[in-house]
Amino acid sequence: MLQKQAAAVLCLSLLLNAFGPRAAHAAGQVFANAPAAEQMRAGADREFMELLGIKLARTDGGIPRVEGGAAMASLGVREPVAFTSVPSVGAVKDVPPPPPPPGAKPSLFAGALAAIGIGGASAFKGLSGIGHVLGVVGPILAPYLQLLLQLGLGVGAAVLAGYIVQKLMTGGIRGNKIEVQHPKERFKDVAGIDEAVAQMKEIAEILKNPGAYERLGVELPRGVMLYGPPGTGKTLLTKALAGETGIPLLYANGSSFVEVYVGNGAAKIRDLFKNARKLAKKGPVIVMIDEIDSLGQARGGGMGNGGDREYDHALNAMLAEMSEIKPGDRILIVGATNRLDMLDSALIRRGRFDRHISVDPPDVTGRELILKVHAAQLQADGRLAPDIDFKQIAQRTPGLVGSDLAYIVQEAAILAARERRPQVTMADFQGAVDKAILGEELKSRHLSAADKKRVAIHESGHTVAAMFTKGAEAVQRVTIIPRGKALGVTVQMSEEDKRLYTREELEGKLATLLGGMAAEEIFFGDSQVTTGPSSDIEQVRKISLLMVKKFGMSDRVGPIGYEDQGYSPDTAKLLDQESRKLVKETYERVKALVVSKREELQRLSTELEKRETLTGEEVRAALGLPPNA
Repeated sequence: MLQKQAAAVLCLSLLLNAFGPRAAHAAGQVFANAPAAEQMRAGADREFMELLGIKLARTDGGIPRVEGGAAMASLGVREPVAFTSVPSVGAVKDVPPPPPPPGAKPSLFAGALAAIGIGGASAFKGLSGIGHVLGVVGPILAPYLQLLLQLGLGVGAAVLAGYIVQKLMTGGIRGNKIEVQHPKERFKDVAGIDEAVAQMKEIAEILKNPGAYERLGVELPRGVMLYGPPGTGKTLLTKALAGETGIPLLYANGSSFVEVYVGNGAAKIRDLFKNARKLAKKGPVIVMIDEIDSLGQARGGGMGNGGDREYDHALNAMLAEMSEIKPGDRILIVGATNRLDMLDSALIRRGRFDRHISVDPPDVTGRELILKVHAAQLQADGRLAPDIDFKQIAQRTPGLVGSDLAYIVQEAAILAARERRPQVTMADFQGAVDKAILGEELKSRHLSAADKKRVAIHESGHTVAAMFTKGAEAVQRVTIIPRGKALGVTVQMSEEDKRLYTREELEGKLATLLGGMAAEEIFFGDSQVTTGPSSDIEQVRKISLLMVKKFGMSDRVGPIGYEDQGYSPDTAKLLDQESRKLVKETYERVKALVVSKREELQRLSTELEKRETLTGEEVRAALGLPPNA
């Protein structure tokens, strides 16, 4: 009601301010001090007379006359009507009609008042008395009327502004409404996260057949928290749950509940749950809040964040709404986050989010299944070449998640389309994997012959160290084509995802990383080592410190973890000494290996300069190794 009144006051004020002052002025000009009802003012504003279709002319005596006019004829006035100009009381002078103000437009309200004032015309004789009264009081009231109208405009604008501010402060202005979704995804569309799918299938069974569980006292979970790295399929899993059960889904992002004005986010949350309760009257409903960590961060947290922050108000509203959900309400809240550790403990406790489901990156088998799901349509259309080995592609993509694998399939199809090939080949998938992991191929970055030779020696050093060091992963591919920030890349591949590493395997990683620098030093001299190994050295530092500080792989330090900073300067010095010792010993071994394999390394480098990219089999051939070595 308040907003309607404010809008009405503002609109009325705008209309009166636009039309009122000019209408009063016209009335005063037309009716002021008329000596008789038949005498009209000739100084009426020209724009209003034209609005009525009246044409003014002067008589021989200088008295203005009306010459025709469609409006006058329509009013029944057939004889010309004479007008005189009376600018002040008691004085009648021949004054020409004043021109309209610059940029002024005809005012319908003012024109209507001017028409009323034609009381002397035969068609308006009954209104002559009104015309006389307006003629007397018009000039007197005009200034006051204008002041009142302008005051009304100001008051109306102030009332409307106050209303808008009030709504903003109390969350009355919501923004876009959250729409109800009916996803088409099913559990068969979700691959690579079998444990999470199994738990969601159990929830789906409770949603579809609640009676069978209620007889045994089983209640519908109030909330399910999905947590895991980005891109692992948390949103897809929730949509599959909704699609499998046929339950409507209300989807919202946590960031949409954090607003500039305090209380607005809380009001949006109340609206969300209000809509959910309306839908729940017809059947179960799923409410998903994605990226819930932007809404549910721990309050306070020792970061100088007080409890008066806007998203704290939103979080409090969320907690209150979830506490009010009863088992019979048939509302399931699904939260998704990449950082479970950041969430407020009151939000993730049992009774609000009863189920916590980890959605982890897929293993090699899971990645293979995900690739097949995303490539299913290509295969159904006959667009996949028969040589596609999804297992090999999965082995080359450790650590990648579902969104990354979907990107690889799309990029492989793009590469095939770019080359106008009818089918997507294994080479296209290899290129897509390289682009996803290493970056776009920079063919425009031309290397000089000297730099190309240096890069080939460097990458050959990595390859030799990997192929002849026990515990190191086998080389799957090596290239000297620049990609991203790297001028060359050596790609290694293990047959399965590693979750545990031995000391031998970590030392193999260190040896492989240091092989490039060792090869540069042996072939070009100590003073000619370039800045190329900088990224290798950084990784060496991280791995060696982890081995000493976290994994207990140092005899002097022992099996004690020093991940935090709570240790003495002497301990810090010891950790640094052991890390340096580990790296130095590994580097000396790698240099000795490069010297002993100098001929093989030179042969591999020459082949690499010539062909720029070599597969694992071609690397083994260049090094004189058997194919399966």
